Amino acid sequence: DDELESFFIFVSALIAQNKMQEALEVGLLVSAQLGEPFLMHSNMRYIIMVEFAKTKKMIEGKLDDEFLTMKNMNDNHKIAAMRLMYILALSAFQSDSGVFPLICLRMMQTSLKYGLCDESAYSFAVLGVLCCNFGQINEALRFGQLSLRLLDISKVNKCLPGIYACLYTAIIPHFHHYRSSLQPLELGYNVGMRNGDVSYATVCIRQFCVHLFHCGE
Repeated sequence: DDELESFFIFVSALIAQNKMQEALEVGLLVSAQLGEPFLMHSNMRYIIMVEFAKTKKMIEGKLDDEFLTMKNMNDNHKIAAMRLMYILALSAFQSDSGVFPLICLRMMQTSLKYGLCDESAYSFAVLGVLCCNFGQINEALRFGQLSLRLLDISKVNKCLPGIYACLYTAIIPHFHHYRSSLQPLELGYNVGMRNGDVSYATVCIRQFCVHLFHCGE
């Protein structure tokens, strides 16, 4: 509705002003109203480990085709929550609040429970990033590739900048030369700027420059 849309715009505006912590605080309040609360804890690492194990349990034994053929999400509140979590993920990462992994895992859990939406492909990409952090490199590549396949199936590129930022920053460099990431990161930047996803576009072009440096150019 209009009120919810105004919150999305407000949070995006805060992020554009680099007010990451404020954006995160407002966004988490809205997320709770949408049925996806995030509780801060003194031992965030333990909570992250628990939620990661829970997510891995939910996907245990599933084949790639089972993910690709999941039903579409039809709960409007969950669709709105997924859109909000996509917006919040980057601010959570940059504010170093510890809630970034929880948002990523919640997005994946929501997709597995309620079905696929436009942001679901991103949830596979960020799960891949978390797998990298836990040393599960082959699993990271699997989920990264699944995110690309879901992106292709959906024919919607609004989350492409976020997906490419995750995939070609944290996952693909484990398997391929930095040079192989240059074109995708440039595409992520161009799509992001065209769609108004300036935050992820900025991440893509920054990583493009970093990778270009590693290539000796």
